[in-house]
Amino acid sequence: MPEFAYRALDIEGRLVEGRLEGADLQSATRKLVEQGLSVQTIGVASPRIERPAQPEPRPSQYSPLTSNVFGRVELPDLSFFFRQLATMSEAGINPAQALQTLSAQSRSPKLASIIMEARAGVESGKPLSVSFEQHPEVFTPLMLSLLRAGEQGGFVDSALTQIADYIDQEIRLRQLLRRVTLYPKLVVAASIVIFIAGNAIIVAVAPNSPIRLTSILTTPSTWLCLGPVIVGIWVFVRYGLKQSAVKQSWDQLILNLPGLGTTSRQYAMAKFGRAFGALYKGGVPLQNAFKLAADACGNEALRTAMQPAVRELETGAGVADTFRSTGAFNPIVLDMVATGEQTGNLDLMLNKMAEFYEGEAETRSHQAAMITGVVMLLLVAAYVAYTYITNLASIGSMQIDVLKDE
Repeated sequence: MPEFAYRALDIEGRLVEGRLEGADLQSATRKLVEQGLSVQTIGVASPRIERPAQPEPRPSQYSPLTSNVFGRVELPDLSFFFRQLATMSEAGINPAQALQTLSAQSRSPKLASIIMEARAGVESGKPLSVSFEQHPEVFTPLMLSLLRAGEQGGFVDSALTQIADYIDQEIRLRQLLRRVTLYPKLVVAASIVIFIAGNAIIVAVAPNSPIRLTSILTTPSTWLCLGPVIVGIWVFVRYGLKQSAVKQSWDQLILNLPGLGTTSRQYAMAKFGRAFGALYKGGVPLQNAFKLAADACGNEALRTAMQPAVRELETGAGVADTFRSTGAFNPIVLDMVATGEQTGNLDLMLNKMAEFYEGEAETRSHQAAMITGVVMLLLVAAYVAYTYITNLASIGSMQIDVLKDE
């Protein structure tokens, strides 16, 4: 009997893929319906290709503690991987083959190792997100949530592209921050070098001279205070924010900050809108779509506030009323959701909302980066002025003492 490949949704709205034998297309479809599945696509399966045995992927050489230092994967490498995987998936290339190709192309040894692990998982029937979950130091909760939503909603290609787009946004923002803060950084670095070199010259030329150039940043006591602070910040960012409770408190703090809180909320609403709209359009049950979209918003405080609404949707409550009850959505979102619910174009309205918020959030991010650059420049100017006045006063007092002695 011929073999048919199918994609279907189970009673809980999860995407199921597989093969089964049947006398013809109608009988195969009937078998799936009898199993309680909602058939999305079905067709004659391509012949199975026997593959030579592949060596087991080597375990990662990086421990969880050292992976953030020695095994980091740069954002451009991740962006390239997700975008190329989306393109190959959309072209209909077998996922295992696509991962094999991308592993060979990856410039990051750690990412190549992870891709090979994911390839072995895909061949054994595991979703891609399950393999990526084993590497939280590389794949953020946002990436995993978007991918998981795509797998359950049947829009993996779009989810992968969306992940790549968000990574590219972060890359552009980081590049902007580097550009606007480059001059202040160079001034501080140059001042440290100048003071160290100046003192070295003074000691070499006039070793008995009491004159010494001083600076806050060349004083050992300064670094004894700053060192633990810098290390503490690094540990907090790399490890503290990986903890759910810490991340929730931090995200709530960011939401309460003037300016920055608005930008963070807009990005979260954009991510939620795109994920929920795609899931809703894909026929995923409302409660599942809402939960997955909340996970994909990228803000732990908002996600926690949204979670109780899942129970209300299960009881048959309206979408707009449920959104309003969470307190996580602003009036613009609520109005658009209510309009979309009444007109039957909820997915379209949410995508429009996402486009609006993405544009607004990106503009605000650029403004914040420019302001950061100006603030840093002013701080450096104050540092240079203070250092100049301090050294001038010190040299002047020494000259006065010399004149008094004479």
